[in-house]
Amino acid sequence: MDFIVYKNARLLMVYRGFDVTSKPQNEDDFGVIYNKDKMISIQGTKDSKILTIYILHSTSTRHRKKPREIFISKTIQSDAIVVCMDPKNRTTFVNNMTPSSSIFHIEFGLGTQLYLNFPESTIEKCNKYEIMSSKEIDTFKKLSGDSVKRLPAIFVTDTMMLWNGAKIGDVVRVTRFAEVSGYEIAYRRVVKPFKI
Repeated sequence: MDFIVYKNARLLMVYRGFDVTSKPQNEDDFGVIYNKDKMISIQGTKDSKILTIYILHSTSTRHRKKPREIFISKTIQSDAIVVCMDPKNRTTFVNNMTPSSSIFHIEFGLGTQLYLNFPESTIEKCNKYEIMSSKEIDTFKKLSGDSVKRLPAIFVTDTMMLWNGAKIGDVVRVTRFAEVSGYEIAYRRVVKPFKI
C-alpha cells in the first residue's frame, strides 16, 4: 500500500483505496477527484508521475484566494484515497472509508494530524509498535512549531486494533512499517524523528 505524507500542507495523505468521481477511459490515468466537501481537487496521470494537488479551501488567508499547487514526483495508483483536514475545526474528511478498515491517529508534532486507513488484513501484519516511555511522552508534548524535530507517535483510540499490550489512551511509537510499501521513504523524507 503506497502513500505519501505531506509536510505543512492541508492535504495530509494520499494513498490507495478511493474511487475517482469519473472513471478514466485509460486505467493508467489518475483522473480528477474531489472529496465530499469539495475542499481539494487532484489531477494527474500515472504516466506523468506528477500529481498536482489544488487546495481549494483553507482557513489561511494566504491560500484562500489562490489555490496552492503541490507537485509530487511519484506514481499514484488510480485507486488512491485522499485524507485532508480543516485546521479551523479540526475535522477530517475521508473518501471511501469502509467499515472493514481501521483508523489510526498519528501525530508527528503538535497540531499536525493525519489518519491512516489500513485494511485489517494489512494491519495484522504490521504489529511493529512499542509503548513510549513517560519521558518520551513528556518530551513529545513539549514539541511545537515547524522548527523542532517531530517525534512520530500513535495515540491509541477505541477505533484501533490493539496489539503488543497497548491500551486505549496509550501513546505508542512507530518502530517500522515493513509491510506498508513506501512508508519508510516518506518517513525519511518528511519526518525527522526526535531523539531523547
